[in-house]
Amino acid sequence: MNSKLLHRTVHRCQRLMLLITFLLSSFVSFSQTTINVPSWGISRATITPEDTLTVLSPVHNASEYTGVVIVEAPENAVVTVTGTYSLDPMVDTFFLNDGKYSFRADSVSGSVTMTAHGNELLIGFYSSEYAYSSSFSLTVTCTLLCSHIYDIQSRSGIDEATISWRDSSDATQWTFHYGTSPLYQNQVITVNSTTLILDTVLEHTLYHYYISDEQNNCRTAAKCFITRCEGASLCEDFTDLYSCMVSCRSGFFFNPDLNVGRVAGRHTVMTAGTYDLVIGESLPTVPEEEDFSVRLGNAYAQSQAESITYEYVVDSTVHDLLLMRYAAVLQQPGHNYFEQPRFKFDIMDVNMDPLDATCYSADYIADTNLGWNKRYGGTVLWKEWTPVGINLAPLHGETIFIKLTTFDCAHAAHFGYAYFTLHCTDKIVLSANCGEIIENEFTAPIGFSYRWYREENPDSTLSTERTIAVTDSGIYCCYLSGEGPLGSTCGMVMKAIAGFRYPYAQFSAQLVDSNDCIQGYKFTNESVIANNPEHTRLTTLPCESYEWDLGDGSTSTERNPLHYYMPGIYPIRLIASLSNGACQDTAYDTIVVTSPCSVWDTIVDTICQGEGYRLFDTVVYDAGIYDRDSMWTYRTLFLTLDPVGDTTIYDTIVENQLPHRFDGRLFPCAVNDYIIEHVSPRGCVYTIHYYLHVYPNILQSFDTSLCFSEFPFMWHDRLFDDAGHSSYTYRGQHGEDSTLTFSVIIEGQADADFVMEPGTASVENHIIRLSDHSRHSIDREWFIDGVLYSTEGVVHYDYPIDHDSVSVTLVAISALNCNDTLSQTIYLQQPSIWVPNAFTPEEATNNLFCIKEDNILTEEVFIYTRTGIPIAHFDGMTECWDGTLDGRPLPQGVYVYFIRYTTIYEPLNPIVKKGTILLIR
Repeated sequence: MNSKLLHRTVHRCQRLMLLITFLLSSFVSFSQTTINVPSWGISRATITPEDTLTVLSPVHNASEYTGVVIVEAPENAVVTVTGTYSLDPMVDTFFLNDGKYSFRADSVSGSVTMTAHGNELLIGFYSSEYAYSSSFSLTVTCTLLCSHIYDIQSRSGIDEATISWRDSSDATQWTFHYGTSPLYQNQVITVNSTTLILDTVLEHTLYHYYISDEQNNCRTAAKCFITRCEGASLCEDFTDLYSCMVSCRSGFFFNPDLNVGRVAGRHTVMTAGTYDLVIGESLPTVPEEEDFSVRLGNAYAQSQAESITYEYVVDSTVHDLLLMRYAAVLQQPGHNYFEQPRFKFDIMDVNMDPLDATCYSADYIADTNLGWNKRYGGTVLWKEWTPVGINLAPLHGETIFIKLTTFDCAHAAHFGYAYFTLHCTDKIVLSANCGEIIENEFTAPIGFSYRWYREENPDSTLSTERTIAVTDSGIYCCYLSGEGPLGSTCGMVMKAIAGFRYPYAQFSAQLVDSNDCIQGYKFTNESVIANNPEHTRLTTLPCESYEWDLGDGSTSTERNPLHYYMPGIYPIRLIASLSNGACQDTAYDTIVVTSPCSVWDTIVDTICQGEGYRLFDTVVYDAGIYDRDSMWTYRTLFLTLDPVGDTTIYDTIVENQLPHRFDGRLFPCAVNDYIIEHVSPRGCVYTIHYYLHVYPNILQSFDTSLCFSEFPFMWHDRLFDDAGHSSYTYRGQHGEDSTLTFSVIIEGQADADFVMEPGTASVENHIIRLSDHSRHSIDREWFIDGVLYSTEGVVHYDYPIDHDSVSVTLVAISALNCNDTLSQTIYLQQPSIWVPNAFTPEEATNNLFCIKEDNILTEEVFIYTRTGIPIAHFDGMTECWDGTLDGRPLPQGVYVYFIRYTTIYEPLNPIVKKGTILLIR
């Protein structure tokens, strides 16, 4: 396209944009069934489901045309248009717009079908000449939305998707309409179930769909799903612009997304160490503490626009915070507001609707009122590197899209471009220290304004620096705030838990892929931080860094690596670290990798004792299961030993049992190493060495000292309940006739007693002092949950706060070992949350709805009417509700609360509490 035609095209689009933006108040309303697009200005027409509206091209009565018709249907309906057109492509533009997507005719003639995403559709025509040969005829209808079809859900894989819905009517059949265009869905499936599986969809493709009812007289609103891909996530590498999770597009001012694909010089990965060519050293192309950034756009003014969209599936159990840093350079030419250079970013759902325009979107249009830095007499505005923090926790499980767009000016004369970085992290700040160090140092993300405070004292500021050093255990909070639309209103709180930290390494491995004969194993890292070196008090927080030895010479530092193996046996090692390796723990495991290409051979055999069995190049002598391989051949040997081998038998009898028979032989007296040879059924020769010992009948005297607590005392079926002497006959342990004289003496007895201080444990005070107060004792033994813990007189016990209770037993030991035992139980003060059931806003007391808690980490409160209308949303740990909505007092009645909170024991496991509150006036 030559420069004259380009200028004319830009001028035409400029006028269309100005028309749509500024002239919406200048229209004429129509209710007729046929209407022409006006030669100039905007007219408006209404349509109902019973109507059909025909929209025609303008009447040929002008030398230049810029006209729009806005067709509006009831709020519970959507508009559909079909028709044909014939244009002069050099001078005419015919377009449709539903406020979200646009259709623009660039060909000489054709047909169009478009369903709006709402109840309003804009039909426009522009021509810079008389347009005598141009015409179009459109038929507009509308369809009611099906209120009885609801709870529409979609789940997608790589090349398939499952869509389900619910229907409150008696319908037994539904029609599913879908396609890749946001303007119309021309693929149709009729189903007899409220669950549909699509197995013909394309990988990593955005599909738009809606559902119509059995009579096809109503339909649902348009929805979207996107199939998955296996590209790198922005959490792994936001600079991989060729990932299928990233969409690079380019175009011009009025259509930034016209072309798909990365364009050199407009989608650029920057390396640290360079500065912006326009601003100079005041603006580095990569921010502090980063190695790379992405530049979107450039300093060449050609009415260009470009965008980058990142697809991200939120898993808040891995990361619950998205950090973006951006800088921008915009020329300030002083054009009309909507023709200026521009930079914007949005975070959207799968329907491409902004998630939260206040906190998740920004749109910067060149204007001196932005308050940005100025250069070259104010003709260039630039913004230094600025952070944005986005809370991902409420979006768990959702697919979101982060889109950034830059624009030159509409007149192809002035530029606009921006830099950005993206990273995933967590709202829990980790300490710089580990091990037996209570002095912790915490560092928040760079670039924000900071306010540190202890959780239990939020009004007392400890520091406004990025890094804070603490010497006491507990929970510390840092409020992060920034500038502009994502400033203090949308700030967030990060939390840090101070205390002892030890890494605990653990992992699992699973076969997830086969590539020809090679097997892919996914290693799942389950390493967490423990509060004690014995790893008995585990948190849910992950360790900070990892070193994998994958057993075949390969290593990795990824959290959950995927690795491919040849068949074999591989020892795996994982080292989990804290504080840059200052504290480490190691876990080991072995995986046996097989393959569909392997040949297996199983052998079962038995050998005599002392013999060996050769398996490939190895000789084995013991029973067991042996695996040996030779490349693709695997041999498993199940080897047993003949159960009869050389043995030695020691036998005992008493005098009154002679003579004695063994193995068919009669022995009149004791023998020493009598040798007997045998042959087993399998032919193994074995020898028995036989020894016979004869016990004499005995007479024995027995004296003992017993503690008082040991009476009554039973001996050989005789009961003794006091000290004294006794003689009786009995048959001995070998069967001999024996006489026993038994004497008993009573010894002194210990009296066990101890004191626990304090009597119960808590998170803040979990050191329990145990003091021995026993009498008549010279020593003691402390047992914790049945395990010997100490023998000291005073013990300081560190209570494990992940236990509800612990049993403590003291054994008091006397000088003559006449002991006594006493047991007590230590209980833990559990996290608690208290919610009032009523409050009186107009009284002097009890005039606020406040939540009281103990050992709670986070607390988010939602207030609704009994019919589900949202009333209030606040942080229950720092705020209360005064019974108003937008400053207006609400009437007396019952309201519903919904509390989502986490405890200090499980900071990543939300708990939900629901109930009602009575507002009394």
